[in-house]
Amino acid sequence: MSIKKIQKSELSEYTGRVRFYINELAKGKQNRFAKMVGKSKSTISAVLSGLQRLGADATAELAKIGCNTYWLESGEGEPYLTKINVNQEDLPQTQADRVRYHREKKGWDQIELAEKLGLKTAAAISQWERGKRTIPTNHLIQMSKLFDVEEEYMLRRDPKLIKDAIQGIDKATTINELISATQQVFSEQKAQQDSLDLIAIIKEKNQYIEQLLETISDLRADKTRLLLEIDQLKKEITLPEKKHSNG
Repeated sequence: MSIKKIQKSELSEYTGRVRFYINELAKGKQNRFAKMVGKSKSTISAVLSGLQRLGADATAELAKIGCNTYWLESGEGEPYLTKINVNQEDLPQTQADRVRYHREKKGWDQIELAEKLGLKTAAAISQWERGKRTIPTNHLIQMSKLFDVEEEYMLRRDPKLIKDAIQGIDKATTINELISATQQVFSEQKAQQDSLDLIAIIKEKNQYIEQLLETISDLRADKTRLLLEIDQLKKEITLPEKKHSNG
């Protein structure tokens, strides 16, 4: 089955919401989705025909990767509770393809994405998606938030790009082509390393933030405990009454 764009009206039905997850998580393929939730393809077909529901075990598998099972059952709320955590091999491997894939998944055209990024026109989006222009790091990070995916995923470059660049050296037939191909290899290797360095920095930053939040949480707990102890002490301590002089 090929990917079919889900209309908003379809999401009011349970079958439409299941189809939404099939499109989003399994590229519209029922057999892949069936494996993901531990069911047979025939069971998924029956679900989509309205003959049965996925069941608790399959629903639990969806919950593990951040799907909102309450939304699945009732249609209320948002489809995801957390950022999508699916097998990276199932997702686009180049930055250009990721931008197009996640933009389309959100149902946005290039103009809408440009507006959300604060760009005056959609020309840059078009060039990014065709691989004709390098995507600025700040926009990749911004898009990770818009698409609700990890920053590392958006920043990662496809290792195949270096292989393709090296093949350009083998295909060179003139000195100029050889020089150009060699420069491309060096450029791609540097871009790959820059990308890995940035990802490492982001991971370190996120770990620091998590530790900081834990510390803040502990301090708040300590503060609450101390306030309770102070209140208890106030109740236990009876201050002597002041004696009034008759003058």
